[in-house]
Amino acid sequence: MHWDDITGGFQKRTPYPQIMGYVDPADAPKVRYSGRHDYSRYGIKVCLIRSKTSPEVWEKLLQVVPECPYVKLPTCTKTILEILGNYPEGMTRKSLREQMLQKGYPSYRIRRAIKTMGKDGRITLEGSNFSPNQLVRQSAGKEGDS
Repeated sequence: MHWDDITGGFQKRTPYPQIMGYVDPADAPKVRYSGRHDYSRYGIKVCLIRSKTSPEVWEKLLQVVPECPYVKLPTCTKTILEILGNYPEGMTRKSLREQMLQKGYPSYRIRRAIKTMGKDGRITLEGSNFSPNQLVRQSAGKEGDS
């Protein structure tokens, strides 16, 4: 059992880390899974869903699995908005990224959050998305995390 954010079947990133584990191929018929799994030497990688797991079993899992490294971090978007709130004139993408990395956010999450927030209008992006000098600022009237 371990925390991971890559699914076993389609190898896709999940929105946040989840408890994953491996099921022996012999036990696979007893477990619900997406169906697109290759049998590795470890078996089938599955995600344990808290809402589908009894509270007793979940508590036992938390005693076995070390604490998730991302649990204590606020959402990436919330932190971006807090940082940008201190820079009303905006800041470069590179500076924002550096501050986020120092706080412990993985780079792929920072990229995804900036892209999503730009599309939904919470932040304004001026310049090329590929430039570290792209200007990032909080959009007028868009305060807080939704």
